[in-house]
Amino acid sequence: MGSALSYLGINGVQLILQPATHGWVSRDPLDIDGNGHPIYPSVRQYEMNWEFIDENSFGQILGFWITQSLSGSVVATLPYWQPMSGTYMMNDYTGCVLYEPQPGDYFMGYRTNVKLLIGNIRT
Repeated sequence: MGSALSYLGINGVQLILQPATHGWVSRDPLDIDGNGHPIYPSVRQYEMNWEFIDENSFGQILGFWITQSLSGSVVATLPYWQPMSGTYMMNDYTGCVLYEPQPGDYFMGYRTNVKLLIGNIRT
């Protein structure tokens, strides 16, 4: 599991512009088991954010989302925490779903505050 590749990607294609911030979305517990431990959903989400992104890079992200309609899901290359070594490795997660990219305002050839949420990630 995992590869030394250190870039985020979709369907084996590296993102043209890596996000300014990105990370796993915190999960709220669904319930508490009989031992008092939280029960979490089996799927996770990953969020990527760009402060400024050029039209070519935004077009790539939008293209991934549009192409998803053909197969119904994507393969997302995301960081995976290696607890034994205390480092991150990149891992390909299959069956993921891209939410519609959320761009902010257009400013001098750039989209601002773009957000991409990836869901249905089984870790």
